[in-house]
Amino acid sequence: MHKTIFAKAQDDFKIKVVFSDGKVVLYDMKPIFALVPAFRSLQTKPELFSAVKVDSQGTMIFWNDSLNLDAKEIWANGTLIEYTKKPNVNHLLAYRIQLARLDLGMTQKELSEKTGICQADISKLERGLGNPSIATLVRLAEGLDMELSVDLHRSPVKEAEKTLVTEGNMDEEKCIIENFRHKTLEERAAAYGGQLNLAGEYDRGEPVGREVW
Repeated sequence: MHKTIFAKAQDDFKIKVVFSDGKVVLYDMKPIFALVPAFRSLQTKPELFSAVKVDSQGTMIFWNDSLNLDAKEIWANGTLIEYTKKPNVNHLLAYRIQLARLDLGMTQKELSEKTGICQADISKLERGLGNPSIATLVRLAEGLDMELSVDLHRSPVKEAEKTLVTEGNMDEEKCIIENFRHKTLEERAAAYGGQLNLAGEYDRGEPVGREVW
């Protein structure tokens, strides 16, 4: 199942939606307005349109109890604008916090009162706009009856790219060596479009014949 982790209203009644696997799409709501009259209220109420959220299970985006859109529809018909196996950390954090809070049946205000963190800051975090300190994350985790876990590891994608680059350089270096091994002077001259004079050609300080290496 394709789960959404972040949604944000854009200009011209489009929604930017990020999926848990890294796919990012731009979904145009205007065709929906034409097909489903109930959604037309989003056209007349910009503040409601901007209040789009992701449900706790990541299966849909919604505005209120009667206005929601299935993640499968967005996945299938949204315009792909980015695809990365490394989702934005802020978006992923926003999804985790909101999901944990809703699982406990807590409002942002209740979480604020329990943790001492301003509700406006919690709202920012849940919209992927915050930049919390470790101390703030610890308080949030405790308020959500959870523990904060921090993990640093090398990206397998980066390691794979590094390996390919290294192997590519080795192959290139080997190719250069092989191309110049056991070349005669005539062959070298032909390769560079000129002529080489045998007189004065040395290898490791010793005169050479027609073979250079």
